[in-house]
Amino acid sequence: PPATSPFDVPPVTTADPDKPDYIIQVRSVDSCPDGYHSFGAGKNMCATAAKYLGIKYLSSLKGDDDPGEPIVCFVSNIDTEGYPNKLTFESIAQINSAHYSYAGWICRSDTIVGV
Repeated sequence: PPATSPFDVPPVTTADPDKPDYIIQVRSVDSCPDGYHSFGAGKNMCATAAKYLGIKYLSSLKGDDDPGEPIVCFVSNIDTEGYPNKLTFESIAQINSAHYSYAGWICRSDTIVGV
């Protein structure tokens, strides 16, 4: 299953208190599970999600470095179960199309309210 945040700093709340606002999809899966959706730029959502998940966010990495791929918020360098900061290199959230094999999409709950 996708990883959830070990931190309790939700910037927004879901209508379902048992469902995390944001999750990290397992690596190399270019989609979100049922009940969640991907997102790109807009309203600082990637920065908000990164903060919720306890991951560093770098807006300077924003771009379309792999044209033809979807531009989404994702986190780099995650382990095979979708957990950040468990590998040699730091996990960094960013908005880009260059999400490769060690990356996982950050997915937003369909039930988030307030944003």
